[in-house]
Amino acid sequence: MAASTKRGRPQKSPFRKGQNRQNDRPAPGRLDEETMGYYRRVSDTLKEEFSSEEEKELFIQNVFAQTQKEEIKLSQNQTVSRLIESLLRSARQKEVTKFFAGLSEDIHKVCFDRFAAYVLQTVITLVPKFLDSEKEKEEQDDDDDDDDDLPSLEELLLQVCGVMKEHLGDVLVDTYASHVLRSLLEVLGGVHIAESVVRSKLSRQQQNKESTKQTKEAITERRNVPKKFSKNLKKLTNLVMERTDIHDLLQNPVSNPVLQTLLLVLNKVNSALCGELSEILLSKSDAVKKSKGTEDDLEESLPTIFLHEVGSHLVEVLLQISSEESFHRLYCQYFKGKILQFAVHPIANFVLQKLIAVSPTREEFDEIFEECNSIMEDILAYNHIGIVLRLAEGCIKYGVKQELLLKSLLKAFHCYRPKTRRRSCVQLIASFTTYEVFHKLEDEKDEKDEELNSEGWYVKLSCTKHGSRTIDAIWNGATLKNKYTIAEELAKRESQLSQDMFGRFVYRNCAIGYFKHRPKDWKDIQKREEKKRKMFADLLEDEPVNIDVKPVIKETKKSVSVSMYETEMKALGFDEDGLDEKLPSEDENSIDVLFSQSKKSSRKHEKTVELQNDIAGKKRKHDIPVDTSPKKIKKKKSKTRTS
Repeated sequence: MAASTKRGRPQKSPFRKGQNRQNDRPAPGRLDEETMGYYRRVSDTLKEEFSSEEEKELFIQNVFAQTQKEEIKLSQNQTVSRLIESLLRSARQKEVTKFFAGLSEDIHKVCFDRFAAYVLQTVITLVPKFLDSEKEKEEQDDDDDDDDDLPSLEELLLQVCGVMKEHLGDVLVDTYASHVLRSLLEVLGGVHIAESVVRSKLSRQQQNKESTKQTKEAITERRNVPKKFSKNLKKLTNLVMERTDIHDLLQNPVSNPVLQTLLLVLNKVNSALCGELSEILLSKSDAVKKSKGTEDDLEESLPTIFLHEVGSHLVEVLLQISSEESFHRLYCQYFKGKILQFAVHPIANFVLQKLIAVSPTREEFDEIFEECNSIMEDILAYNHIGIVLRLAEGCIKYGVKQELLLKSLLKAFHCYRPKTRRRSCVQLIASFTTYEVFHKLEDEKDEKDEELNSEGWYVKLSCTKHGSRTIDAIWNGATLKNKYTIAEELAKRESQLSQDMFGRFVYRNCAIGYFKHRPKDWKDIQKREEKKRKMFADLLEDEPVNIDVKPVIKETKKSVSVSMYETEMKALGFDEDGLDEKLPSEDENSIDVLFSQSKKSSRKHEKTVELQNDIAGKKRKHDIPVDTSPKKIKKKKSKTRTS
């Protein structure tokens, strides 16, 4: 019986276009139903708990015994390849070596296969684990006589190197083979590169969280590797430097990450060769050519590689690995006097962010900061907030320019003068609008529009993803008087706040329910928190312990915790009265007295802790990092930067 088709549509041909029955072959990796059923049962068994590690090890050995002579075919299957990757990570050296030997029967086919390439990549990353292990000889003694001719992992890896060198041109531009080369470079250098550089995003998402823990640092501690590995790494590097199509490779989304990996590895194992490669990449990328354009023509005033959505990633790596001398040379040659062009460009601004983040000295940062600070309003006009964040991080890192940055932000939002406008700075920054636009002074002055006033804005901010975090920051730095003012406004819309997906966290952290229904308990909690903060601030002071704290207390008219945030609180619009809290007595500031008081009131403290736990609840789940990627202002610029 013919298969039914939808009305009005012709039945699809059972043959592919351009094929007939004679040459219609099954797709690579297609397995029969019996084989697929077996590996599905294996997958289900792995999800169950084994009674012991020995039982699990025996089970894995039996599974790999079934893969012999079928390694390549099984690795080409989408479902089975993922299962094999998981099994390999728990396998002994013997099973890994046998499976690697099976793949080596046709390494070229494996490297360029959509699924087998990832299996090979997993095997390669496991090689250092067994090279460093002392179990190799012990396991070889237990092997059967049939395994005497089994090649070593080192020999198998060098075989992969040979294929890579022979077909380097094809490997660099192939989606799957290029990932194998990335892992190979990592192993040859004996260093570990972050998963985000070595593996594709899809591969990282499909793997187990336990097996894909990404390192926070780009490169970790170096491993000792055989001399042949170092020689092959150098040969591969020389082959890359000899290529005449480097300009195209830099802008290719497949080959560019390979060059990034090579630079990161060489920076750790061979700095001289890394510097040589860096110079060649810059020279062949046309970055050294002088621009013929004017400052107003952004596309002509900066090198092409800095403006390219793919090539710009490699420039960031070059800045990251550069020495102080190299960094200064790069800054003077490409960035100095052109910060504005970088800052307003939809792609080049990311390069500027990296320049700020990796500035090696305070002097370099100061020079970059001064140029960026003079165009702060332009940066914000293009919504490139990431640059501002990098500047703020640099100010914290070097302990400079903090007040100047705050002043520039206030000026950029038109709320620096008169001083009364500074009370609106939180609303202006949160809404990312200037004072005039926010209050609509030029277009309309409707007094009935209560939403434009400060009253009610705490609730509005609390009900947004990033605004709720702003409220948390304000709350942590506020005095008891200011906390009361905030809580009083939030309590007016208790129902709205508690039911909102973001506002409920502010509702809980600020204890609005207690404020409205049990005000006395709320006040006691806030006082105790303030006292605890002051106590720990005293304990963490940098002054020697034997110095008498009494003169210091007499000179200070504000508590330690309050004075820390005095400038920020004034800038946020809080009155000075809120900052002038009554200073506790000298005895209360003594460390010994503080500890003695805490012992006497232990029972009362336990009750307060229970109450605080009810208020704080669990850690908020909506902590999402701020997306600092720029939004395009002009429709004409349709470029986006790929990750």
